[in-house]
Amino acid sequence: MREIFLDKNSNAIKQVCQPFLKDDFVLIAIHYSCVTSQMEFTSSPNHATSQHSTNIPQKISEVFSSIATNNLGVFTTTPNTLAQSLGFSCSGQIIALGNKVRSFKIGDYVACLGSGYMNQGAILCLQEHAVVKITNPRLIKSASITGIGSIALQAFRRANIQLGETICVYGLGILGQILIKLATLAGCSVIGIDDSEERLKNGKKIGAHATYNTSDIAIIDKILATTYGQGVACTFITLDSNDSQIIKNCIATTQNQGKIVLTTNANFTFSCASLYQKEIEIISTYKKNVGPNQQEHYFENKPPQWTHKKTMLSFLSLIEREQIVIDDFHPILSSIQKIDVDYKLLKNKNSSFCLVTCQENVNQEKFITKQSQQTAKNGYTFLPAKQTSLRVGFIGFGGFAKKSLLPIVSNLNNVTINAFVDPNISSIGSHLKKYDSAKFFLHDNELFEKNLVDVVVIASPHQFHCQQAIMGLQNGRAVFVEKPMVTDFEQLETIKKFLDANPDLPFCVDYNRSFAPFTRQIKKAVQDRKGPLMLNYRFNAGIIPKEHWIQTEVGAGRIIGEACHIIDLFHYITDSQPIAISVESLIAEQYNLFPTDNFSAQISFADGSICTLMYTSLGHQKLSREYCEIFFDSKTIVMDDYQQLKGYGLPWSFNQKLSLPDKGHEHLLQQFFTNLNQETFAPPIKRDRLYSVAKTTLIIDQLACQGGGQKEF
Repeated sequence: MREIFLDKNSNAIKQVCQPFLKDDFVLIAIHYSCVTSQMEFTSSPNHATSQHSTNIPQKISEVFSSIATNNLGVFTTTPNTLAQSLGFSCSGQIIALGNKVRSFKIGDYVACLGSGYMNQGAILCLQEHAVVKITNPRLIKSASITGIGSIALQAFRRANIQLGETICVYGLGILGQILIKLATLAGCSVIGIDDSEERLKNGKKIGAHATYNTSDIAIIDKILATTYGQGVACTFITLDSNDSQIIKNCIATTQNQGKIVLTTNANFTFSCASLYQKEIEIISTYKKNVGPNQQEHYFENKPPQWTHKKTMLSFLSLIEREQIVIDDFHPILSSIQKIDVDYKLLKNKNSSFCLVTCQENVNQEKFITKQSQQTAKNGYTFLPAKQTSLRVGFIGFGGFAKKSLLPIVSNLNNVTINAFVDPNISSIGSHLKKYDSAKFFLHDNELFEKNLVDVVVIASPHQFHCQQAIMGLQNGRAVFVEKPMVTDFEQLETIKKFLDANPDLPFCVDYNRSFAPFTRQIKKAVQDRKGPLMLNYRFNAGIIPKEHWIQTEVGAGRIIGEACHIIDLFHYITDSQPIAISVESLIAEQYNLFPTDNFSAQISFADGSICTLMYTSLGHQKLSREYCEIFFDSKTIVMDDYQQLKGYGLPWSFNQKLSLPDKGHEHLLQQFFTNLNQETFAPPIKRDRLYSVAKTTLIIDQLACQGGGQKEF
């Protein structure tokens, strides 16, 4: 793959390996890439403020890692002489997704912003937080300036410009020209200043009220005359020059209590006396690392009002409404093959930026996701209790463990609660008083160092279930793990190998819906049917905040974390294996809706049955949470929230109604602990079913994250 590099202030095309795709990254085939003189030369290797020799960019480090891992390509420069990869703002199409990406699907057209991870090659690897979706593919060319436009929009927002005010833009590169356009749209008068006559002419065309050349010795007087002696409300400096005369002119032409906004890393020297006298505020919006390092999930408790992604979406909406048109800025149309020639024109300031087309053939099979290796060990044996009761330890003590699991387990016969493990001691709280003999640990491995428990109940965040379950089984304990069993295919392969090598170990997953009394009654009614059945299941899940832990990597989303219950129910009712899956999901990024929150999945089973799950967070909270309809042999069964059961074409005794929903938690736990006391442990749910449920769930999650799709077995 080829990239554009800035090597000693001249361009070079270098061959590098294709990017390494991590879990939260997307891989993008670049269609258009915006190359400017300002951004790149400010951070170029020979720039006065560059720390390039001591801080190798993350992207270059990843290139070396990928070469070491995959033996792809050749890169011969040393860390102290590395050429810097150019690029800041691009648009293209997603060709591959990391395992944990939730906001996009393959084939989406996107605009990108970032430094460090970004480059000007044919393909690009970025975290999903630095990427926004283009809803209208015909605007992909204009959308290539979204990254730079978001910087201009953020600077304009920070300046807090009011309708009717006059502003000055010092430097009419692409950033300055976008500022002119934004100010014009906001109803402001604009004065443009630059040393290029071509840029001054274009600034006038796109809306500047007046333009002046920086070489004009009377420039201060002219600006003051234009503003009737008052000066401008705000001056934006977009030049990368360190000429201190620029800041002095800006102070002279900015009105009292006005603002000066610095959008680049320019280093000016000036006297503060005039600045203080006029009470001018200086605002810097320059950030060296834009995009990947400014991720929204860093602000889980209190997200900022405007992140880079939100600003990009705002600017992209201007493009989609055609209030910003890229051709208005007269870019130099270029390609990777001729960028070295066109970049000289850019350096000579004949244009504001180069628009590079990058369309090379991309081999998706070369893109790999991060994998770790973990092998199953043989020979582990369950050590049953020598005492009269089974001693239980809880790993993880969140809301579900407190409200559901602990009350049920503690009321079982011949069971004692002996230990708790949780990194947050406050989560135990008053329970330590009730179970005063129980031990408390911060780390799960401490639980097995002493002979304290016979059974481990795992209720930790979902991502850790697989690892902790294997740890418990390896230490000779029975394991009951709250769903899900695994959160990705790598974990599924790991635990399958381990359990297959140790088939007698006592292990169970909390798929409780199939143990609900109504479900057992339905099973009896359908097991002797003459043909396949149709099952429709509606899950009115309710909306949860984007910052909720289940929406993060440790939670793995609501399909893996919750909808898996219903996938297991389908397996139990049909008593058959899936042969095909079809998924459609709702993707509405601007409304903070995850595709795993709103989807429809249809599963075809080997016996001809078809089961459909409609899962949504958009419903009203007063509507029942779970509703099921089953059609077979001219009969119909309707179950409403595990509280009411009604059959059509079935005996009247089939109909039942409960005062409270019973979803099977107690029945499953009772059976698990009862079976532990038997001479030979019989798993409440067979291993093959556990594997099939996990595989089906992961495929549905994968398809939903892509916006939908089909998969046949």
